[in-house]
Amino acid sequence: MIKSFFKLAIIALCLFSVASCASQKHLTYLRDLEYGVPYEVQPMQEIRLQPGDQLSINVSCKQPELAIPFNIMNGSVSLDAAGSTTATSFARDDDFRYTVDQEGCINFPLLGSLMIQGMTVAEVEDFVERRIKEESYISDPIVTATFKNFQITVIGMTGTGNYTVEKDRLNLIEALAMIGDIPNTALIDDVMVIRTQDGFRTAYSVNLQTKDLFDSPVYYLQQNDVIYIKPNKYVSDGRFERVWTLSSNVFSFMNLISNIFIWRYLFRNSR
Repeated sequence: MIKSFFKLAIIALCLFSVASCASQKHLTYLRDLEYGVPYEVQPMQEIRLQPGDQLSINVSCKQPELAIPFNIMNGSVSLDAAGSTTATSFARDDDFRYTVDQEGCINFPLLGSLMIQGMTVAEVEDFVERRIKEESYISDPIVTATFKNFQITVIGMTGTGNYTVEKDRLNLIEALAMIGDIPNTALIDDVMVIRTQDGFRTAYSVNLQTKDLFDSPVYYLQQNDVIYIKPNKYVSDGRFERVWTLSSNVFSFMNLISNIFIWRYLFRNSR
């Protein structure tokens, strides 16, 4: 009886080892990155505005009252007999956002419709400053624009979710660190990044195991990028589930046999 029990135990351990090998895939990132060796850094890609993007735009100058009409304000302005304006109490509405419409435009105070699609945030600042000067509203405007709805979507082995980032620059490593741990069952040498730009949707493959990921066109993420963490072959073809189910059944059977053996042993000794 004891010999049979040990035989079954050995079989169960072998099946468990197979299941472990199928489920465990060592996640080693940047395998070919050498210590102390300088690598050329690719220039950071600037985000270019698309329909649906949101911006906060503030205008300031040496005479604050001149900038009031260009800002969405909370407060009041008084007008004296000479026609001079005085701000009695006001503050910018920092929650207000300009949304780029389907034509690529925003409706800006006094300047009207402005085509900003395809511009970077810095280019929007220069464009609005130039338009204010051209219209002779303010001679020394300072325009500050901030991207407000940078969002990426993650699907796959890390779960599904939308992530809004409070900045306009994000790289793939930062995004993965934000998402959390990648499970051993993920395929890290073929992470898919799907990008929609200029009316086209393109899928890119990124290998997290090599330093080449820094040269990928999607290393610097754009708004609305989709990151797909694929399952490895053991998960995708169902092999892992089959092996795990089989090993679980064997262990359940072994547990039953061991309980029978223990109870029989105790029964004999009690007699």
